Amino acid sequence: MKKQWVNAGFSLVEFLIAIVISLLLMVGVITAYLSQKKTYQLAQGLERMQENGRLATQYLRKEICMAGYVGCGRLTEINLQNPFTKIDFNLTTALVGFHQQRSTNKYFSTGLASTFTLLKPGTDLLLLQEASSEAWPAHGKDQQISLQSKANFKVGNLLLISNCGQGNFFQVAKIQKSILQTTLPLAMQYQSSDSQVSRFLTIVYYVAATGRKNLAGNEIYALYRRDLNDAATRPNELLEGVDDLQIQYGVALEPGGPLHFYTAAQVPDWQKIRLVQLALLLTSVQALADAPQSYRFQKREYLAKDRCLHREWDISVALRER
Repeated sequence: MKKQWVNAGFSLVEFLIAIVISLLLMVGVITAYLSQKKTYQLAQGLERMQENGRLATQYLRKEICMAGYVGCGRLTEINLQNPFTKIDFNLTTALVGFHQQRSTNKYFSTGLASTFTLLKPGTDLLLLQEASSEAWPAHGKDQQISLQSKANFKVGNLLLISNCGQGNFFQVAKIQKSILQTTLPLAMQYQSSDSQVSRFLTIVYYVAATGRKNLAGNEIYALYRRDLNDAATRPNELLEGVDDLQIQYGVALEPGGPLHFYTAAQVPDWQKIRLVQLALLLTSVQALADAPQSYRFQKREYLAKDRCLHREWDISVALRER
């Protein structure tokens, strides 16, 4: 007799067990995914903070080292002609700091007041004056300067023509190809092969609000760079996620003596600064932690007011001989 097979299917109990097992597997997969996603976002946030620190070091170190640069001659040795009252440039003003808007240096450049209105309260501001390292070989006489190659200068630009012994500030009145007409005659002739023209920069670095907020509704701050000599140039946002900037200045009170460190409101002699120490508080743009984290900044412990990550980034820059 043939045996008959009956298609019985799954019972209700078996079906429920299968659903429970599937749900447990799904929960495990979702949990693993969320954990991996959080780990990835955390690693990405830390990596971005590290990259911001490296970029800040690159920007600040280069321009701080150049403070007081006027070409191949030293600022103390070059015969610098300055027909403009709005330009105050010497060893004292080549590098100026402001700690909470206070400084022992009374230099106050045009445009600095408007920058102070943007500055995040409690943070420091650094002002640097120098000729740009990008220079064009040139010859100059009276009110005409001939460049060896065309440059992207504009009418109204404040420039510096210099050689290894003398220099002259001038303002561009007219441009015809590679010929610059100046608003005032040059005090001397610049016919030697080492004569060159470069932009004269009055740069400020500071921390200010970007006007943007993260997903948690917190204000995003950034490190800004602004050239006060270029009225048409708006503040340039360099790096977002910079919440604080504090600066100390290493001063050699006597030749060969030890360095003494001061804030800008305490520096006794700006000509004797030999080292600049900057501390930046880097912050992740988004809230990545489960709860507010503690962090250390300027040798003090703080508890964050948000769930963002906070790290101190220190930069030390030795000034070259000026």
